[in-house]
Amino acid sequence: MSRARTGHTLRWLGVTAIVAGLVGCGSWARSEIKDPPKNDASTADAAESNAPKISDDVWVALAGLPRTHLMRAREMFTVDQRDDAAKDFEAAGALVRLESAEAANPQLRLRLDGAGIELRELGRSIQRSGTAPMQQVDDVMTRAYLALAEEHRTLAADAVEDGRPASASTYMKVSAEELEGAYQRSRLKLTEQTKSTLVGAKAAAERLATDGSKDAVKAAKAALGALQKDSTVLENALGVSGR
Repeated sequence: MSRARTGHTLRWLGVTAIVAGLVGCGSWARSEIKDPPKNDASTADAAESNAPKISDDVWVALAGLPRTHLMRAREMFTVDQRDDAAKDFEAAGALVRLESAEAANPQLRLRLDGAGIELRELGRSIQRSGTAPMQQVDDVMTRAYLALAEEHRTLAADAVEDGRPASASTYMKVSAEELEGAYQRSRLKLTEQTKSTLVGAKAAAERLATDGSKDAVKAAKAALGALQKDSTVLENALGVSGR
């Protein structure tokens, strides 16, 4: 697939996901999120050039939404509300694929896109059969959380360097929550060091929301470095793509 067509596909998914996600439910996923239209390269080029652009403010507002859908999907799954769970998994998948459009690192972009596809297929599988092994659910969620945590950590670091403390604060808090979610779904025990990292990152993010001083920025950079180390520890334990 050409880069232009890939960009068009992701923006198509993204615009649909934004409109639906902001209304706060996952029930839109199955009826609205379908495979994007298949066009030839010239059509994709034209569509990409005319595609709506997503502002930084919208990216920040969307940062925590995939995790919201994932948490709700698993909750619905565990109480046998499988249809609702399936829709939320698909919604999360669309949003994770949307995040891949913002990833600067090609490898991370592929990880996010792959995680989004896995979530979509998990939702569709649950919709068809009414169930899925809990181990599969948690493995797919772990991979998605890890990819999202890395992406939002990267965005937080960029925002710190660009002098956007409020955006950095949101991204860093979300990254810490996603890394925590990855540990929970992987069922690996949180070490005291990792617990300290997560607490420290959330505290640094909260401070950065109202304090853009050099000390606050320095603390944020240190917290982001710690998040990266603990994320690497988990990735090494599971394999880069998860278990």
